[in-house]
Amino acid sequence: SFSYIVIEIPALRYLEADDELLSSREKSWALYSAILCGVLFIVYLTYQYMVSLQMSHKKDRHADIKAGLMESGRYGIKVLIKDVVSDTSKRRTYGTSRLKSPNPEIMRVVEPTFNRNSEVSENGERVLNRSELNVAFRDLGVKKTSEELQNMFAMFDADQSGTVSLEEFAAGVEEYAEIFNESDLDEPTGTNPMKEALQKLSLGTFLVLAFSDPLVDVINAVGTRTGIPNFYLAFLFAPMVTNGSELIASYRFATKKTVESITCSLQQLYGAGTMNNTMTLGVFLILVWWKDLYWDFNAEAVCILFIEWIMVVMSFKKTHSCFSACMVLTLYPLCLLGTIVLEDIGLK
Repeated sequence: SFSYIVIEIPALRYLEADDELLSSREKSWALYSAILCGVLFIVYLTYQYMVSLQMSHKKDRHADIKAGLMESGRYGIKVLIKDVVSDTSKRRTYGTSRLKSPNPEIMRVVEPTFNRNSEVSENGERVLNRSELNVAFRDLGVKKTSEELQNMFAMFDADQSGTVSLEEFAAGVEEYAEIFNESDLDEPTGTNPMKEALQKLSLGTFLVLAFSDPLVDVINAVGTRTGIPNFYLAFLFAPMVTNGSELIASYRFATKKTVESITCSLQQLYGAGTMNNTMTLGVFLILVWWKDLYWDFNAEAVCILFIEWIMVVMSFKKTHSCFSACMVLTLYPLCLLGTIVLEDIGLK
Protein backbone atom coordinates (compact mmCIF):
# COMPACT_ATOMS: atom_id res chain seq x y z
CA SER A 1 0.00 0.00 0.00
CA PHE A 2 3.02 2.34 0.38
CA SER A 3 3.21 2.64 -3.41
CA TYR A 4 -0.25 4.25 -3.37
CA ILE A 5 0.69 6.64 -0.56
CA VAL A 6 3.70 8.05 -2.46
CA ILE A 7 1.55 9.25 -5.35
CA GLU A 8 -1.57 10.00 -3.33
CA ILE A 9 -0.02 12.60 -0.99
CA PRO A 10 1.00 15.07 -3.76
CA ALA A 11 -2.25 14.33 -5.61
CA LEU A 12 -4.27 15.47 -2.58
CA ARG A 13 -1.99 18.48 -2.12
CA TYR A 14 -2.70 19.79 -5.65
CA LEU A 15 -6.35 18.78 -5.64
CA GLU A 16 -7.58 22.20 -6.86
CA ALA A 17 -4.87 22.72 -9.51
CA ASP A 18 -5.66 22.69 -13.24
CA ASP A 19 -4.78 19.65 -15.36
CA GLU A 20 -1.52 21.04 -16.81
CA LEU A 21 -0.14 22.13 -13.44
CA LEU A 22 -1.26 18.87 -11.84
CA SER A 23 0.55 16.83 -14.49
CA SER A 24 3.83 18.73 -14.06
CA ARG A 25 3.73 18.60 -10.25
CA GLU A 26 2.87 14.90 -10.09
CA LYS A 27 5.23 13.65 -12.80
CA SER A 28 8.26 13.13 -10.57
CA TRP A 29 6.12 11.60 -7.82
CA ALA A 30 4.66 9.12 -10.31
CA LEU A 31 8.20 8.05 -11.18
CA TYR A 32 9.17 7.73 -7.50
CA SER A 33 6.11 5.59 -6.83
CA ALA A 34 6.83 3.42 -9.88
CA ILE A 35 10.41 2.86 -8.68
CA LEU A 36 9.09 1.92 -5.25
CA CYS A 37 6.73 -0.57 -6.89
CA GLY A 38 9.69 -2.12 -8.71
CA VAL A 39 11.74 -2.35 -5.52
CA LEU A 40 8.87 -3.91 -3.58
CA PHE A 41 8.28 -6.37 -6.41
CA ILE A 42 11.92 -7.50 -6.32
CA VAL A 43 11.77 -7.75 -2.52
CA TYR A 44 8.64 -9.91 -2.79
CA LEU A 45 10.29 -12.24 -5.32
CA THR A 46 13.42 -12.47 -3.18
CA TYR A 47 11.38 -13.25 -0.09
CA GLN A 48 9.48 -16.01 -1.89
CA TYR A 49 12.74 -17.50 -3.14
CA MET A 50 14.26 -17.46 0.35
CA VAL A 51 11.16 -19.07 1.82
CA SER A 52 11.29 -21.83 -0.79
CA LEU A 53 14.89 -22.58 0.21
CA GLN A 54 14.01 -22.81 3.88
CA MET A 55 10.78 -24.78 3.52
CA SER A 56 12.29 -28.17 4.15
CA HIS A 57 15.39 -30.32 3.97
CA LYS A 58 16.98 -31.05 0.63
CA LYS A 59 15.44 -34.50 0.44
CA ASP A 60 12.00 -33.14 1.11
CA ARG A 61 12.53 -30.44 -1.51
CA HIS A 62 13.28 -33.12 -4.08
CA ALA A 63 10.03 -34.80 -3.14
CA ASP A 64 8.17 -31.49 -3.57
CA ILE A 65 9.76 -30.97 -6.99
CA LYS A 66 8.79 -34.48 -8.08
CA ALA A 67 5.23 -33.91 -6.87
CA GLY A 68 4.97 -30.73 -8.92
CA LEU A 69 6.37 -32.42 -12.03
CA MET A 70 3.97 -35.32 -11.61
CA GLU A 71 0.99 -33.00 -11.36
CA SER A 72 2.11 -31.13 -14.48
CA GLY A 73 2.26 -34.41 -16.40
CA ARG A 74 6.03 -34.27 -17.03
CA TYR A 75 7.00 -36.82 -14.40
CA GLY A 76 5.20 -40.18 -14.61
CA ILE A 77 4.43 -42.38 -11.63
CA LYS A 78 6.50 -45.14 -13.21
CA VAL A 79 9.52 -42.82 -13.31
CA LEU A 80 9.00 -42.03 -9.63
CA ILE A 81 9.16 -45.70 -8.72
CA LYS A 82 12.22 -46.18 -10.91
CA ASP A 83 14.01 -43.39 -9.05
CA VAL A 84 12.98 -44.53 -5.59
CA VAL A 85 13.06 -48.30 -5.74
CA SER A 86 16.50 -49.36 -6.92
CA ASP A 87 16.20 -53.04 -6.06
CA THR A 88 14.03 -54.49 -8.84
CA SER A 89 13.74 -57.75 -6.96
CA LYS A 90 11.32 -56.03 -4.61
CA ARG A 91 8.81 -55.44 -7.40
CA ARG A 92 5.54 -57.20 -6.86
CA THR A 93 2.92 -58.69 -9.16
CA TYR A 94 -0.73 -57.88 -9.22
CA GLY A 95 -2.68 -59.46 -6.41
CA THR A 96 0.15 -59.98 -3.97
CA SER A 97 0.12 -58.37 -0.54
CA ARG A 98 1.56 -54.90 -0.14
CA LEU A 99 4.51 -53.92 1.96
CA LYS A 100 3.59 -53.32 5.59
CA SER A 101 4.68 -49.69 5.31
CA PRO A 102 4.94 -47.58 2.13
CA ASN A 103 8.17 -46.09 0.90
CA PRO A 104 8.79 -42.84 2.87
CA GLU A 105 9.93 -40.86 -0.17
CA ILE A 106 6.93 -41.95 -2.21
CA MET A 107 4.72 -40.87 0.66
CA ARG A 108 6.36 -37.42 0.70
CA VAL A 109 5.86 -37.06 -3.05
CA VAL A 110 2.17 -37.99 -3.08
CA GLU A 111 1.26 -36.35 0.25
CA PRO A 112 0.59 -32.83 -1.19
CA THR A 113 -1.84 -34.31 -3.72
CA PHE A 114 -3.45 -36.44 -1.03
CA ASN A 115 -3.89 -33.48 1.34
CA ARG A 116 -5.46 -31.26 -1.31
CA ASN A 117 -8.08 -33.82 -2.25
CA SER A 118 -8.78 -35.62 1.04
CA GLU A 119 -11.30 -34.88 3.76
CA VAL A 120 -11.24 -35.40 7.52
CA SER A 121 -13.21 -38.44 8.69
CA GLU A 122 -15.21 -38.74 11.91
CA ASN A 123 -12.23 -40.19 13.78
CA GLY A 124 -10.05 -37.24 12.75
CA GLU A 125 -8.04 -39.11 10.12
CA ARG A 126 -7.64 -37.65 6.66
CA VAL A 127 -8.94 -40.03 3.98
CA LEU A 128 -9.97 -40.19 0.32
CA ASN A 129 -13.32 -41.49 -0.84
CA ARG A 130 -13.94 -42.94 -4.29
CA SER A 131 -14.57 -39.66 -6.12
CA GLU A 132 -11.69 -37.89 -4.36
CA LEU A 133 -9.29 -40.68 -5.34
CA ASN A 134 -10.33 -40.16 -8.96
CA VAL A 135 -9.54 -36.44 -8.72
CA ALA A 136 -6.23 -37.14 -6.97
CA PHE A 137 -5.13 -39.48 -9.74
CA ARG A 138 -6.08 -36.93 -12.38
CA ASP A 139 -3.90 -34.44 -10.50
CA LEU A 140 -1.04 -36.93 -10.83
CA GLY A 141 -1.48 -36.94 -14.59
CA VAL A 142 -3.20 -40.33 -14.90
CA LYS A 143 -6.41 -40.47 -16.94
CA LYS A 144 -8.64 -43.52 -16.54
CA THR A 145 -12.18 -44.57 -17.33
CA SER A 146 -14.78 -44.82 -14.57
CA GLU A 147 -14.56 -48.61 -14.52
CA GLU A 148 -10.77 -48.55 -14.29
CA LEU A 149 -10.90 -46.03 -11.46
CA GLN A 150 -13.35 -48.23 -9.54
CA ASN A 151 -10.95 -51.16 -9.83
CA MET A 152 -8.09 -48.94 -8.68
CA PHE A 153 -10.06 -47.85 -5.63
CA ALA A 154 -10.67 -51.47 -4.68
CA MET A 155 -6.94 -52.13 -5.08
CA PHE A 156 -5.97 -49.11 -2.96
CA ASP A 157 -8.47 -49.79 -0.18
CA ALA A 158 -6.44 -52.53 1.51
CA ASP A 159 -8.51 -52.70 4.71
CA GLN A 160 -11.83 -52.56 2.83
CA SER A 161 -12.98 -49.61 4.94
CA GLY A 162 -14.50 -47.72 2.02
CA THR A 163 -11.88 -44.96 2.25
CA VAL A 164 -8.16 -44.68 1.46
CA SER A 165 -5.64 -43.37 4.01
CA LEU A 166 -2.35 -41.68 3.15
CA GLU A 167 -0.43 -44.91 3.76
CA GLU A 168 -2.80 -46.86 1.53
CA PHE A 169 -2.61 -44.16 -1.13
CA ALA A 170 1.20 -44.19 -1.17
CA ALA A 171 1.36 -47.98 -1.21
CA GLY A 172 -1.30 -48.10 -3.92
CA VAL A 173 0.56 -45.60 -6.09
CA GLU A 174 3.71 -47.70 -5.76
CA GLU A 175 1.89 -50.92 -6.62
CA TYR A 176 0.05 -49.29 -9.52
CA ALA A 177 3.29 -47.97 -11.04
CA GLU A 178 4.97 -51.35 -10.74
CA ILE A 179 2.08 -53.27 -12.32
CA PHE A 180 0.97 -51.15 -15.23
CA ASN A 181 3.13 -50.07 -18.14
CA GLU A 182 1.08 -47.60 -20.10
CA SER A 183 1.66 -44.61 -22.29
CA ASP A 184 0.69 -42.12 -19.57
CA LEU A 185 3.56 -43.42 -17.45
CA ASP A 186 6.32 -42.93 -20.00
CA GLU A 187 9.67 -41.35 -19.29
CA PRO A 188 9.65 -37.54 -19.09
CA THR A 189 10.36 -35.77 -22.36
CA GLY A 190 13.24 -33.80 -20.90
CA THR A 191 11.65 -30.41 -21.49
CA ASN A 192 13.70 -27.52 -20.18
CA PRO A 193 11.60 -26.03 -17.32
CA MET A 194 13.07 -22.55 -17.84
CA LYS A 195 12.35 -22.63 -21.56
CA GLU A 196 8.82 -23.89 -20.99
CA ALA A 197 8.18 -21.19 -18.36
CA LEU A 198 9.42 -18.45 -20.70
CA GLN A 199 7.21 -19.79 -23.50
CA LYS A 200 4.12 -19.74 -21.28
CA LEU A 201 4.93 -16.26 -19.95
CA SER A 202 5.41 -15.00 -23.51
CA LEU A 203 2.12 -16.54 -24.59
CA GLY A 204 0.34 -15.00 -21.59
CA THR A 205 1.84 -11.58 -22.35
CA PHE A 206 0.72 -11.83 -25.97
CA LEU A 207 -2.83 -12.74 -24.94
CA VAL A 208 -2.98 -9.79 -22.54
CA LEU A 209 -1.80 -7.41 -25.26
CA ALA A 210 -4.26 -8.91 -27.75
CA PHE A 211 -7.36 -8.73 -25.56
CA SER A 212 -6.78 -5.68 -23.34
CA ASP A 213 -7.76 -3.06 -25.92
CA PRO A 214 -10.91 -4.93 -27.08
CA LEU A 215 -11.92 -5.35 -23.43
CA VAL A 216 -11.65 -1.58 -22.87
CA ASP A 217 -13.68 -0.97 -26.03
CA VAL A 218 -16.40 -3.31 -24.80
CA ILE A 219 -16.59 -1.54 -21.42
CA ASN A 220 -16.78 1.84 -23.16
CA ALA A 221 -19.53 0.60 -25.46
CA VAL A 222 -21.57 -0.82 -22.59
CA GLY A 223 -21.15 2.42 -20.66
CA THR A 224 -22.30 4.49 -23.65
CA ARG A 225 -25.41 2.37 -24.22
CA THR A 226 -26.43 2.03 -20.58
CA GLY A 227 -25.40 5.46 -19.32
CA ILE A 228 -23.39 3.89 -16.51
CA PRO A 229 -19.96 5.55 -15.94
CA ASN A 230 -17.13 3.43 -17.33
CA PHE A 231 -15.32 3.39 -14.00
CA TYR A 232 -18.10 1.53 -12.25
CA LEU A 233 -18.35 -1.01 -15.05
CA ALA A 234 -14.60 -1.56 -14.95
CA PHE A 235 -14.68 -1.78 -11.16
CA LEU A 236 -17.23 -4.59 -11.36
CA PHE A 237 -16.06 -6.62 -14.34
CA ALA A 238 -12.33 -5.97 -14.89
CA PRO A 239 -11.20 -7.72 -11.66
CA MET A 240 -13.22 -10.79 -12.64
CA VAL A 241 -11.35 -10.96 -15.93
CA THR A 242 -7.85 -10.06 -14.81
CA ASN A 243 -7.90 -12.12 -11.60
CA GLY A 244 -10.32 -14.81 -12.68
CA SER A 245 -7.70 -17.56 -12.78
CA GLU A 246 -6.60 -16.87 -9.19
CA LEU A 247 -10.23 -16.79 -8.06
CA ILE A 248 -11.06 -20.16 -9.64
CA ALA A 249 -7.87 -21.86 -8.47
CA SER A 250 -8.21 -20.51 -4.93
CA TYR A 251 -11.84 -21.61 -4.76
CA ARG A 252 -10.88 -25.08 -5.92
CA PHE A 253 -8.24 -25.37 -3.21
CA ALA A 254 -10.56 -23.96 -0.54
CA THR A 255 -13.29 -26.51 -1.28
CA LYS A 256 -10.98 -29.29 -0.02
CA LYS A 257 -11.32 -27.84 3.51
CA THR A 258 -7.91 -28.96 4.71
CA VAL A 259 -5.19 -26.88 6.37
CA GLU A 260 -2.85 -27.29 3.41
CA SER A 261 -5.47 -26.44 0.79
CA ILE A 262 -6.76 -23.38 2.66
CA THR A 263 -3.19 -22.18 3.19
CA CYS A 264 -2.47 -22.59 -0.51
CA SER A 265 -5.68 -20.74 -1.38
CA LEU A 266 -4.92 -17.76 0.87
CA GLN A 267 -1.28 -17.61 -0.24
CA GLN A 268 -2.38 -17.42 -3.86
CA LEU A 269 -4.81 -14.58 -3.10
CA TYR A 270 -2.21 -12.65 -1.11
CA GLY A 271 0.24 -13.17 -3.95
CA ALA A 272 -2.26 -11.81 -6.48
CA GLY A 273 -2.83 -8.74 -4.28
CA THR A 274 0.91 -8.18 -3.96
CA MET A 275 1.37 -8.39 -7.73
CA ASN A 276 -1.45 -5.88 -8.27
CA ASN A 277 0.11 -3.44 -5.79
CA THR A 278 3.63 -3.72 -7.20
CA MET A 279 4.09 -4.79 -10.82
CA THR A 280 0.63 -3.84 -12.15
CA LEU A 281 0.50 -0.47 -10.38
CA GLY A 282 4.13 0.19 -11.32
CA VAL A 283 3.41 -0.26 -15.04
CA PHE A 284 0.46 2.13 -14.78
CA LEU A 285 2.53 4.76 -12.95
CA ILE A 286 5.26 4.53 -15.58
CA LEU A 287 2.61 5.39 -18.19
CA VAL A 288 1.47 8.34 -16.05
CA TRP A 289 5.06 9.61 -15.88
CA TRP A 290 5.95 8.85 -19.51
CA LYS A 291 2.81 10.27 -21.14
CA ASP A 292 2.62 13.38 -18.88
CA LEU A 293 -0.69 12.26 -17.41
CA TYR A 294 -1.95 13.12 -13.93
CA TRP A 295 -3.27 11.02 -11.06
CA ASP A 296 -7.04 11.42 -10.96
CA PHE A 297 -7.91 8.49 -8.72
CA ASN A 298 -7.94 10.00 -5.27
CA ALA A 299 -11.30 8.58 -4.16
CA GLU A 300 -10.41 5.15 -5.54
CA ALA A 301 -6.95 5.15 -3.92
CA VAL A 302 -8.31 6.17 -0.50
CA CYS A 303 -10.86 3.35 -0.60
CA ILE A 304 -8.26 0.83 -1.77
CA LEU A 305 -5.91 1.80 1.06
CA PHE A 306 -8.72 1.50 3.59
CA ILE A 307 -9.68 -1.97 2.33
CA GLU A 308 -6.06 -3.13 2.24
CA TRP A 309 -5.43 -2.05 5.83
CA ILE A 310 -8.52 -3.97 6.92
CA MET A 311 -7.20 -7.06 5.12
CA VAL A 312 -3.82 -6.63 6.81
CA VAL A 313 -5.57 -6.83 10.17
CA MET A 314 -7.59 -9.85 9.00
CA SER A 315 -4.46 -11.64 7.83
CA PHE A 316 -3.16 -11.86 11.40
CA LYS A 317 -6.20 -13.83 12.54
CA LYS A 318 -5.47 -17.49 13.21
CA THR A 319 -9.09 -18.57 12.93
CA HIS A 320 -11.58 -17.38 10.33
CA SER A 321 -15.29 -17.86 10.89
CA CYS A 322 -18.25 -17.57 8.55
CA PHE A 323 -18.94 -14.13 10.03
CA SER A 324 -15.45 -12.88 9.19
CA ALA A 325 -15.85 -14.28 5.67
CA CYS A 326 -19.09 -12.34 5.23
CA MET A 327 -17.36 -9.18 6.48
CA VAL A 328 -14.58 -9.58 3.93
CA LEU A 329 -17.14 -10.25 1.19
CA THR A 330 -18.93 -6.96 1.93
CA LEU A 331 -15.68 -5.00 1.45
CA TYR A 332 -16.04 -5.21 -2.34
CA PRO A 333 -19.39 -3.36 -2.62
CA LEU A 334 -18.39 -1.06 0.26
CA CYS A 335 -15.30 0.00 -1.70
CA LEU A 336 -17.45 0.90 -4.69
CA LEU A 337 -19.96 2.75 -2.50
CA GLY A 338 -17.15 4.61 -0.73
CA THR A 339 -15.70 5.72 -4.06
CA ILE A 340 -19.08 7.13 -5.14
CA VAL A 341 -19.50 9.03 -1.86
CA LEU A 342 -15.97 10.48 -1.90
CA GLU A 343 -16.34 11.65 -5.50
CA ASP A 344 -19.68 13.27 -4.70
CA ILE A 345 -18.10 15.33 -1.91
CA GLY A 346 -15.39 16.57 -4.27
CA LEU A 347 -12.43 14.20 -3.77
CA LYS A 348 -11.44 14.21 -7.44
